[in-house]
Amino acid sequence: MQRNGYKTALIGKWHLWSDPTGFDYWNILPAQGHYYNPPFIKMGKDTAYKGYVTDVITDLSLQWIEQNKDNPFCLMLFHKAPHRNWMPPIHYLDSFQNVQYGLPSNFYDDYEGREALQRQHITVAENLDIRYDSKIPCANCPVTKINDWAPAEFQREIERLTPHEKEVWDKNYYKDSITFSKLKTKDQLVRFQFQRYMEDYLRCVKSVDDNVGRVLDYLKKQKLDSNTIVVYMSDQGFYLGEHGLYDKRFMYEESFRTPMLIRYPSGIQKHSRISAFTLNLDIAPTLLSWASIPIPKDMQGVSMKPLIEKGGDASWRKEIYYHYYELSFGLTKHYGIRTDRYKLIHFYGDIDSWELYDLKKDPHEMHNLYNNAAMTSTVSDLKNRLYKLAAYYKDNTL
Repeated sequence: MQRNGYKTALIGKWHLWSDPTGFDYWNILPAQGHYYNPPFIKMGKDTAYKGYVTDVITDLSLQWIEQNKDNPFCLMLFHKAPHRNWMPPIHYLDSFQNVQYGLPSNFYDDYEGREALQRQHITVAENLDIRYDSKIPCANCPVTKINDWAPAEFQREIERLTPHEKEVWDKNYYKDSITFSKLKTKDQLVRFQFQRYMEDYLRCVKSVDDNVGRVLDYLKKQKLDSNTIVVYMSDQGFYLGEHGLYDKRFMYEESFRTPMLIRYPSGIQKHSRISAFTLNLDIAPTLLSWASIPIPKDMQGVSMKPLIEKGGDASWRKEIYYHYYELSFGLTKHYGIRTDRYKLIHFYGDIDSWELYDLKKDPHEMHNLYNNAAMTSTVSDLKNRLYKLAAYYKDNTL
């Protein structure tokens, strides 16, 4: 897009160990970044800003658009929130306190027949840290091995608050500390931490919502909205207690499915919804297609423009490929395929375990059917399709 006359910028979370390329302007958070009074790397130079990170990213983005609105532009606005450890803006610390969040129906999943789930360390009940995640000062609370870094990291985050912000913080979390001190059973502790998790997660999301609104309002006010494509999405889904988990990574539906909305009044009918297998790989080809820029042959995604304009496409992909390569937080490397009805996952490395789910009958993925004799032909078909997809995406690790 830069080579075709667009002004380009990337602002916010980058989380790669290289400098952005292809951008006229970039201003990124180092690593995961910080929630309060965050440092940035602006075009290679360290800088810092006062305020809450979601607001700061939006401020910088709107300033850049204002300076470049008379040109075709492409802006990547990447928020940190709601990444762990879900530290909310100060003015939302008292939000959601009067809402009680019930545990998901499979919160106490026993992981029978699913070896990889038995090995992970991302459960609400066992792996959230009372200080880092629940924001409760507790010098005598045990620290799990997976979170041995968390108490010190939380202290560093708290030190980023100004004296006034720290005063408001302490006042709002004081009552939670009192509640925590009265807990007597493991179940009470688990429910308390789940409630705290949900409150802070949604407080962070509420701030993202506010700031997305600021961008949309600005585009409308400047009469840029009708000819600006806005893609709003997450980098993955997230567990809010399903299977007892927080976090992401696993190929189960809650983290595998990624929310995405596209607004383009000149090219998309309002309130339309398309149920099709789309990927983040498809975004670049789609934007290039709408901008009438040739799509490079080495891009593995497909333009969604025909799919969106038609409301469906019989020739569109019928399955999605997934591969998670890391070992963090007790998770196991795995790859898999998801069709309209089935999901087949292979966990490999330290273990060799397959899982098959019939999503029509078992949408919460509680029953592994891989060793069910009646599913033999289904497994064989899915494996053939899986290996073809891996070859198509040039994944040579299988």
